[in-house]
Amino acid sequence: MSAASGTTPLLKILGERIFLLYVNDPTCAGKTTTLYLGSSAIVDEKVIRSFDTTKNGLAVEACEFNDYPFFIDEKQVADSRIRKQLDLLVYALANGIGHTKLNKDSTLNKIPDWRTISIMTGETQLLPVNVTGGVYTRLLTLSTSDKVIPSNICKKIRDKVKYNYGFALPLVIDEIRRLGVSKLNDLYIELVRSFNKDFPNILEEHRRYVAIVTITDYLLNVALFGDSNAEEDIWNNSISNSIEIFSFIPSRVEIADVQLEESVMRNFIVKNQSRFVNVDTEISKMPVVYGKFDGSDGFYYIIVGTVKKACKLEQFDYRKLVADLVDSKFFIASTVVKRHYRRPLAFVQKRIGQLNVNCYRIPCPAFKIKAGDEPDSVDNFPIFAKICLLTILIQILLPTFMRSVMLTRGLLLRMMGTALKSLLD
Repeated sequence: MSAASGTTPLLKILGERIFLLYVNDPTCAGKTTTLYLGSSAIVDEKVIRSFDTTKNGLAVEACEFNDYPFFIDEKQVADSRIRKQLDLLVYALANGIGHTKLNKDSTLNKIPDWRTISIMTGETQLLPVNVTGGVYTRLLTLSTSDKVIPSNICKKIRDKVKYNYGFALPLVIDEIRRLGVSKLNDLYIELVRSFNKDFPNILEEHRRYVAIVTITDYLLNVALFGDSNAEEDIWNNSISNSIEIFSFIPSRVEIADVQLEESVMRNFIVKNQSRFVNVDTEISKMPVVYGKFDGSDGFYYIIVGTVKKACKLEQFDYRKLVADLVDSKFFIASTVVKRHYRRPLAFVQKRIGQLNVNCYRIPCPAFKIKAGDEPDSVDNFPIFAKICLLTILIQILLPTFMRSVMLTRGLLLRMMGTALKSLLD
């Protein structure tokens, strides 16, 4: 983490853009302790910020940390506004430039800008596993659930960094001056070529980010422990550390696996739609029930046992499939509040007939039914479609009806006024 914190001076030297590093670990795994260790590269833990803020607030904070690492802890404390626009938050922090704002006197406010990396932590995925495009290229996610730091070690690390901080980043800068820009560029190009050859399934941008962290790790270890004779051993050790980092990064193959799992579950539900009861359907009338379609909230509720059956038919690992689909937001998890954290729960309880059963919740937009995919029963869709159509018609016709009423009222008042005037005359 100290090496990742020291990468900010190399971004401009190596011509690399801003990126975000997100550490996804379960509770008590040492996430906050790693941020303490990372922040000790520049100052104490007081520089660590929280997700309990707004997107614009984080952008202003990032501007204040220009050319220094920016730390954000505990994604699960973020409120609903931040959780709904996490992809926009990634873009905002990675673009390195804030909003243009107009002052009261019609002058433009100074546009904030920054060049840094943001290091964040959380117990769940920041974005779905299968997310693609610009967000995916700007975000480097590390899931190190099997590397839990014992609590006694975490306490020792925190006690150490409280009184020893502010040395790592200056040491990295001194090593950058010693080696020079041309030498650093040569090391960077050599690393990127090596990673392209050894890790073709990892995204190209992610390979470059790991190369920068590897160079920083090398510079920091040379400054702390090395001499001219040990630099080659330190370089090899840094490369070994980077190879271990690649084992925590989702590969293209893993993302393809998630997309395949989504496709299998989608096809299974579409082919067996007749087994999903509607809100007004009695469960006793159905020979076998797989779940429920609720038009009021637009969700499919698929029974846990049905998911296990689908996994058995398609020869998928049930636990892996559920974990992947919850991370990819195909299964919409519920949340339970434990202390001040919001912890995800994969399934929800839904009343089907006379029973409350555990179900996985899937939004209807997840089903992109094509012309050739004819489900067994489509009785559920017209009801939901009619409700939406009726709502749209009311929104369109109601203003027209009200205008007609007002015109008629005005015309009647004029006629009554004319008749009253003629009577008086």
